[in-house]
Amino acid sequence: MDLLQVERRVLSRPAEVWWSGFRSTTIQLQQHGWEIAAEESVYDGRIRLMLRHQDMRLYALTDMVEWNYMDRGREGVPLIFQVVRAAPRLECHRVS
Repeated sequence: MDLLQVERRVLSRPAEVWWSGFRSTTIQLQQHGWEIAAEESVYDGRIRLMLRHQDMRLYALTDMVEWNYMDRGREGVPLIFQVVRAAPRLECHRVS
C-alpha cells in the first residue's frame, strides 16, 4: 500500500453547491475527484468551501454562508453554497 495514498471519506452531511448554472452536492463532487475543505468562523457564524481537483488542475472558492453553530434546531436546514471564483490557481491570504 502506498503510504501517501489518502483515503477519501465524507466527514459531514452533504451540502448543495451551485456552480455556473448547475447544482451538485459535496458528496457528488467528492465522488468525482474533488477535494473539499471548509473555512469556518464559529464566532462570526460563517462558513465557506474551498475545492480542488488535482487531475483537472482546478480550484474553486464559494461564498461565505451564514450558519448558527449553536442552534441545534437547524440540523434539517440545508447548507447551500455558490461558487464565486474558479481558476487553475487560487491563492488565499488571511490578514488579521
